[in-house]
Amino acid sequence: MAGGRALAAAGDDKKVRVYRLREETGRFELLQTLDDAGGTLSVAMAGEGRALAAAGDDEKVRVYRLREETGRFELLQTLDDAGDWLRSVAMAGRALATAGDDKKVRVYRLREETGRFELLQTLDDAGGRIWSVAMVWEGRALAAAGDDKKVRVYRLREETGRFELLQTLDDAGGCIWSVAMAGEGRETGRFELLQTLDDAGGRLRSVAMAGEGRALAAAGADEKVRVYR
Repeated sequence: MAGGRALAAAGDDKKVRVYRLREETGRFELLQTLDDAGGTLSVAMAGEGRALAAAGDDEKVRVYRLREETGRFELLQTLDDAGDWLRSVAMAGRALATAGDDKKVRVYRLREETGRFELLQTLDDAGGRIWSVAMVWEGRALAAAGDDKKVRVYRLREETGRFELLQTLDDAGGCIWSVAMAGEGRETGRFELLQTLDDAGGRLRSVAMAGEGRALAAAGADEKVRVYR
């Protein structure tokens, strides 16, 4: 979701459905169905719901923009250098990140002059395929997690314009299938485990967060959600 008024969903039928909250009814209505998205495994929104990215098993990321005149999304760009079998895509501000089976996170930035995304950096220090990536603080903080049971947290270093590994969280008991971040992430301190939620009835495929405080959550095969501050 973006701003609480826009929502996108994708799955096995290779379509992305975009919904808008209708103020008069307080209910979501289908705005548009995007059927050129390939085998979509992940979708992300940014910019109060005006930008959307979809990625999946065709090894491409499709970026859409909401055209104000028509109120509909149009394909802005297709990124075809994003790696193998993309498991996750994230957007924040003018940044976009993708990750998947090739054990790499690729970070893109929107270039103002061209209005197109360009590859900024490839992070290749993961020990296995990456199932999930998350971004906050206008794309300056990033987390990635996957088969190696670790969450890696990165921070954009303003002096160099490149991401650096800030911390590796390695207390998960199994493969991590989902990671989420909340807050601005401006602080440079390290995350500490705040709580482990162990009342799930099976393996956890997805986790989400919202709020102002700096926080991170990870969930996966060990049937637990770990919350960090």
